Amino acid sequence: MKKSGDWWICDEEQNMMKYTEVAKIGDPTWQGRFPEYLNKFVPEDRREVFVDIGANYGFMTTAMAHFYQRVHAFEVIPKTFECLQKNIKGYKNIALHDCGLGNKEDTMYAKRRKKTAGHSQIINDPEQLQMYLNGTHPKKNMVELVEIPVKTLDSFNFHRIDLIKIDVEGFEEFVLEGAKETLQRCKPVIALEITRENKTTVNRSVDCKALVESWGFKFIERRKDDYIFTPID
Repeated sequence: MKKSGDWWICDEEQNMMKYTEVAKIGDPTWQGRFPEYLNKFVPEDRREVFVDIGANYGFMTTAMAHFYQRVHAFEVIPKTFECLQKNIKGYKNIALHDCGLGNKEDTMYAKRRKKTAGHSQIINDPEQLQMYLNGTHPKKNMVELVEIPVKTLDSFNFHRIDLIKIDVEGFEEFVLEGAKETLQRCKPVIALEITRENKTTVNRSVDCKALVESWGFKFIERRKDDYIFTPID
């Protein structure tokens, strides 16, 4: 890993440096003041637990740690997770989880995009995976294949979540399916990035917006690819 501004990032990282070179750790202006934007949907007296699924280097994780009593951050890529560990030093209210989230407990492969940690993703396409494994994938030099553990969010038995951010580069359908009980029990505000088809190679079959709405949530508004939901009751 290497240092970029305040941040520890992966050695090959290039794309995220346009943020790490200028943003301080814990900076609420990340992605057009996205942390502040999300907080307007959560009353101040409800800001106890924030869950960050797809934490990357910790941009949202550290920013929200200044607003919430407890932050849980999930990051699936081992090298990115190592950087995340260093970036949250000094924060006593952040708990890290080095696993992927899906609809069942499993061991899967993920591809780490070498030049941009933000575009790494779990692979669920057998044909694509085989091409990476046998070295015939046309983009094999752009990624590093890593074997990772996958769990369900429900298996963590959270009893309170006030805000949850899900940014998993196309794997959101499976994360949601493994989080149904938690979402219905905790009734958090949900910020769900629904990755466009041309930006992911994950095989998907579910309308994620309709799925969340069917569980008792109201779609409030869309900000770029992020869909905001609040509980109906």
